[in-house]
Amino acid sequence: MYHSMPILASINPGNDLKDILENNNAGLVCINGEDSLLVSSARRLAASDKLRRQMGLNARALLEGTFSVSKAAQQMLSHFTRMD
Repeated sequence: MYHSMPILASINPGNDLKDILENNNAGLVCINGEDSLLVSSARRLAASDKLRRQMGLNARALLEGTFSVSKAAQQMLSHFTRMD
């Protein structure tokens, strides 16, 4: 994500990362054991420079907007301001 590269992921069932990545068009995700889907997703990324570039930019934006240190700090501090 930091290097603006798309994500190719195989994750455990029920992991909310799947929805996050798909909703932000930041990569291609399958559930562990879906080997043929993982292979086809890898081939899809390998075949399209445009897709890799766009998903990579989206991954970077997701990192900065959701997972950055400053964003995490804002989220933590927001819990304290709501308590006032």
